[in-house]
Amino acid sequence: MRRMVVLVLFFVSALLGAADAGPAFDPRDKITVDIKDAKIADLVTTLGALANMPVYVDPDAVTTVTLQVEDMPFEDVLKVLSKNTGVWVRIENGKLVASRSKDSLFAALTVPERFRDAPRIPVSEVRGAASRLPAFFLRTRWNGTESCARLEFPEGERPTISVPLSEEASAPILYVTQFDVDPVSGTRFIALDGAMSGVLSIGGQKVATRAARDTSGPLSVLATEKPLEPCQLRSVREEPPRRDVTLAFVARERGPEGPGEIVMAPQLSVAAGTTVKARAGHKDDATGQQREFVLAAYVSRDGSWVAVVLTATAIWIDPRDGGEYYFTQPSAVFGVEPVSIGPRSVVATIPSGAATPRAIEMTLLGREEKTDPQQKQ
Repeated sequence: MRRMVVLVLFFVSALLGAADAGPAFDPRDKITVDIKDAKIADLVTTLGALANMPVYVDPDAVTTVTLQVEDMPFEDVLKVLSKNTGVWVRIENGKLVASRSKDSLFAALTVPERFRDAPRIPVSEVRGAASRLPAFFLRTRWNGTESCARLEFPEGERPTISVPLSEEASAPILYVTQFDVDPVSGTRFIALDGAMSGVLSIGGQKVATRAARDTSGPLSVLATEKPLEPCQLRSVREEPPRRDVTLAFVARERGPEGPGEIVMAPQLSVAAGTTVKARAGHKDDATGQQREFVLAAYVSRDGSWVAVVLTATAIWIDPRDGGEYYFTQPSAVFGVEPVSIGPRSVVATIPSGAATPRAIEMTLLGREEKTDPQQKQ
């Protein structure tokens, strides 16, 4: 199915909250690009996020680009970029690659022996990983009433699904949002809002539970991919956001001597009750390995808290079969983190491992809010 994607870059940070929406990406899909004096690396990173592909940009691919095209297939945009900039931009082995020479692929390095048995998937399978996930089941118990819902989040879509806690018209509603998926482990990260505030991570045989008490009675939630019967497939119910929230983050390396190099520092504008994603490429100076950090966040409907997952990614060659493999290290879910201007809050940590040689810590610096005057009561 063909669809229209509009891409406009007015700044160099590749922050794509809306790029993950809609059906699975097809390189024949038409996009509109309107950019001026943008760095080729930033544009390629943005296009990679749009296509849900890992990105490699050779160090020699340094130039700026001004481009205006309308309703052009994604794959043809790559050809135009290559012709106009002298940088060969192409899809290769499941990656979006940019280099000056057609023979100069920023090759994946040989995976260290200690990581050769770490969880991974072939690079060619990264794009379709989310589409292979099954539906999951949510069972709620509230005020003596038990109900069950079968929930599906199609690849590329992150809707919020509303789950009434009972058949009563006045029953509270639990809003369920899948805001990120780890393609390697199949773990999905779920934000709960409305009747309960919290974050769950589920995948495979893992069962996640959470309990709370609201003004109308105790509430418990169980989420699992194991079938629960009988369960109904719930429909999506969308409501207009009430405010825009701007969040500022900084992620940096951590070592024995304290804070180190900054690996990403996104400032994200997101509507309350929705999700956003940011990506940043990072070259390890010690090994030359190209890595990527991906931030996924959900902002609560009232704009008072944010759920965050930071994932480090890397592509390595396994010398045992010569294949290129995709490794990920998602941060542990901290739960509900308040979004406050101060003090600063640590919202994600990643230990050193296959995807990052040094530990990473992400801090939420603060927020700003803008309320739509038409939405004021």
